[in-house]
Amino acid sequence: MDFASYDAKDDIQRLRITYDILSASKRLKEFKPCIKKYLTGHIQSHILTIQPDEWDVAAFLPIQQFKKASANKVWQESVESIRN
Repeated sequence: MDFASYDAKDDIQRLRITYDILSASKRLKEFKPCIKKYLTGHIQSHILTIQPDEWDVAAFLPIQQFKKASANKVWQESVESIRN
């Protein structure tokens, strides 16, 4: 919550987290396979604004779409990366 921006009612409005802050967490083995940086010009889907009270729901939605591997394969490789 150190990175949260609040409104006048003390409701969280956004998180001020830069790629550099996220990238620093790569030193923790569990985060290494999770941090990715995408080129905005290569994103083909619509980017939606998600209200803070829905973040917990949105974080667990199965919306991943991989071109070269199945979700199970990506998950398996991530787990192997953590274990090594």
